[in-house]
Amino acid sequence: MTVISTVITKFGVAHATDSLITTLLRGGAHSPTSWRGNKLIRVPAWKGIISFWGLAKYDKYGFRTITWLEKQIHSSGTFNNPEEFSVYIAAELNKELHRMGIGNKTIGGVGIHFTAYETINGTYIPELFLISNWADTSYSSLRVAGVEATRETSATVLDARDSINSVNMSIGFGLMIG
Repeated sequence: MTVISTVITKFGVAHATDSLITTLLRGGAHSPTSWRGNKLIRVPAWKGIISFWGLAKYDKYGFRTITWLEKQIHSSGTFNNPEEFSVYIAAELNKELHRMGIGNKTIGGVGIHFTAYETINGTYIPELFLISNWADTSYSSLRVAGVEATRETSATVLDARDSINSVNMSIGFGLMIG
């Protein structure tokens, strides 16, 4: 199990997560394979951080979520804002999961917390984007639409949570498939 805590205050944003990576065994059990997995990545373009849970690695395709995310972050500064970047991450992750044939299977379930600062009326305002294909927090099924991005901070404040994938825009487990 991965536990991610993302705290947003008027003084800043803090992410905390464990470092456990597990392998999914036949029969559905999880076996620890690493207690030192990195699940936090800086996103300098928006003074941000990404943390993730769910699919950590898929050996059949040489896929590592951390490596894939690091590659995406290299181009993050080319986007106009963190919302566009979040939508891009969701779309590209959908493509990657489908390329590996796990886009509609729970073994391909993944969640990403991405916090970033946006400038609104000259003030830096933090936002938490949730990028995930999980249908709910039971982590037993995936969204039919696949990976989507939502604004969580403003959605909570404004009581309106919708996918932002059309560009307008927890607890889980670190999983390794071997």
